[in-house]
Amino acid sequence: MLYSFGFRFSFSEFKILRAGGLVVSSVPATGTKIYINGKLAKETSLLSRSLFLQGLTPHTYTVHIEKEGYFTWSKTLPVFPERVTETRALLVRQNPDNNTIVLKGDYKSISFENKENNIITLTDSRKKKYYYSIQESALVPLPKNVATSTVTLPETVQEFLTEKKITDSTYYDVSGERITWWDNNKIWIHWLRGEEFLPIYTEKPEALLFDDVYPVRQVFFYPGQEAILAAYSNQISVIELDGRDRRNIYPLYKGREPQFVVSDNEKKIYILDDGNLIVLPLS
Repeated sequence: MLYSFGFRFSFSEFKILRAGGLVVSSVPATGTKIYINGKLAKETSLLSRSLFLQGLTPHTYTVHIEKEGYFTWSKTLPVFPERVTETRALLVRQNPDNNTIVLKGDYKSISFENKENNIITLTDSRKKKYYYSIQESALVPLPKNVATSTVTLPETVQEFLTEKKITDSTYYDVSGERITWWDNNKIWIHWLRGEEFLPIYTEKPEALLFDDVYPVRQVFFYPGQEAILAAYSNQISVIELDGRDRRNIYPLYKGREPQFVVSDNEKKIYILDDGNLIVLPLS
């Protein structure tokens, strides 16, 4: 009777508890295999894209998600009495073969001249500027009616930066109202809307996302996902924001000393490496 009413016996706590649940999904959502504690629990398809388990004894469960051609995602998650634990994994390709060199040259730096009009600025070794139109896939003259991009930060963000004494190396996500900043080899994130609006995977408004031996050059939020893209050493990596158990970090691109910008609308990353401009679609 206790079992039928949703009670389970916890051997770790040696008492009877209300059961909990677990929801697991991923991007991409189809063609994945989801393992719970080493056992296959689900193969996703177009009609069934996630796993929902209920009636679980409250303790930790190890989740593995596999998809051919992608890095394996893994995390150990707690299940609590009368609660459903949710996770959404971002899968990253192991060897992306759809990157394309769109320009060859001796370009040294890359930035957005105007993000709304999808115009990228490239600077060469002589500090001469070139403008690349994402829409036209070609170098173009800078239109006279296109103003240089400027970011007007909300007053709360400016106050936060002043309080933290952060003057540069920041990236602000307007839609998500979160900010990330970096100093040498460390990257932090802060959610700006208050503790009542925090993501389900964190209980604190601020977290250290990355700490490595290599200095960080650039950081952008991964469009539409709970992750960031970071350039350091010879690579660009995907770093997830969910710090439960651990943060999965996957190499997206490896080269010499890549720089990049992200097109949110097209879900693409534009990489400058060894003088060449490369475009790589994001999952």
